[in-house]
Amino acid sequence: MVLSTVSIQDCKSKDSVKKNPKPNGEIHSQSSITDAHKKLLSIAVTAYYKTEARCFEAGHEIQGLLEAEAEVAK
Repeated sequence: MVLSTVSIQDCKSKDSVKKNPKPNGEIHSQSSITDAHKKLLSIAVTAYYKTEARCFEAGHEIQGLLEAEAEVAK
């Protein structure tokens, strides 16, 4: 899984999230969105600490994100 970016347009109010169906007709649940945000936050924080451990050396950004994503997925 590759970390995706989220734009402001992707962020919706609670009401619009509940009303907008998924492509297959299911309704988004607030808990699934919250879980996805928690996972992305965990990946971001883990990646930050990995980058900090490298003294913020340039050139390892993608590697740090991929390592963090794999660590959070465990």
